[in-house]
Amino acid sequence: MKGNKYLRYYLYQAASSAIRFDPVLRDYYKSKRNEGKAHKAAVVLTTRKLVRSIYYMLKNNVPYKPFETTHVSN
Repeated sequence: MKGNKYLRYYLYQAASSAIRFDPVLRDYYKSKRNEGKAHKAAVVLTTRKLVRSIYYMLKNNVPYKPFETTHVSN
C-alpha cells in the first residue's frame, strides 16, 4: 500500500457514509456487490470512485450534482 494511511482511512470512512446517503454511490456499491465483490472490496471500489469525483470537481471547479450523473440514456 502507498499513500497516507490516515487519508486512506478517512476516505474509506467517507465512502462508507456516502453509500448510505448518496444515491449514485449507493447504486455503484450495490452493482459491485451484485458482481460478487465482498463488502470491503466494494467499499474500496466506491472509495476510488469518490476520489475520482473529488478530483474532477476540484480540477474543473464544479459542484457535485449526483442526479445528473446517475443514468445516461441513449
